[in-house]
Amino acid sequence: MEGLSITFAPLSEAKQTVCLAFSEAKGGFSPALKSFDSQTKGLVTRAAGIAKFNGAKKTSLDLIAPAGLDLERLIVMGLGTAERYNELEW
Repeated sequence: MEGLSITFAPLSEAKQTVCLAFSEAKGGFSPALKSFDSQTKGLVTRAAGIAKFNGAKKTSLDLIAPAGLDLERLIVMGLGTAERYNELEW
């Protein structure tokens, strides 16, 4: 049985139309997510507010066809508070 393979690449090399980005608790957007929010003129921030998404651990925000991005979906995963993780939880 083959295991799951996850790879990371610069956003400029993205070939898929679905993107996963991360957010820490209380609106701690990752650099990539901040860039997406800027490109969409604040759409990510507005959607997070409407959905009451705050980046808490094991939460998500799913944006379908976000205006301003060449994506079919943008999925934002909440990480919670990164300082509370240890090396086994990453």
